Amino acid sequence: LPRVGLILGAFVWAQGGVRIGECGMYSCNLFVVAVGYTPGYVWGLSTEGVFVVEGEGMRYRELSRVSGLHENVPTDLYTTAQGLVFLGYKEGMVQYGRTPEDLQSWGDIAASQFYTARRIWDFAAWGDSLAMATDFGVVVWHIRRREALSTIVQLPGRPFASPVRKVL
Repeated sequence: LPRVGLILGAFVWAQGGVRIGECGMYSCNLFVVAVGYTPGYVWGLSTEGVFVVEGEGMRYRELSRVSGLHENVPTDLYTTAQGLVFLGYKEGMVQYGRTPEDLQSWGDIAASQFYTARRIWDFAAWGDSLAMATDFGVVVWHIRRREALSTIVQLPGRPFASPVRKVL
């Protein structure tokens, strides 16, 4: 919680750099739902979209479809110890990278014809594996090889292809 307060404090400070008489854009990211860090970037996901605070100068900017996001408001944001950020979307698309400029897309979940609901709800990483909670189960992805290792759609005591909201 103190880390979130520090980040939100930096956000407020970054917004205050416009002098009287100058035109400035003041964005509203009041409902921050996820925060992460990769070297040189603090990433935030709010109900309004994705924002980053960059470098030692703490330059604030918002990301959108114009700057390369798949959609303006992802469903989840997660950062790993390897310095990668992952963004999940409601139709199953996943974007990942080290900086806002190098985000790549992985669309295997989005392209699946087996499930109509494919939302990415949560991420969790251990070693080179990344688990993704989805509307139909859990997908395990190999981070270095950039490929799916398995899809788990039958969990004990739950109906086939049940939504999973959280992975630990």
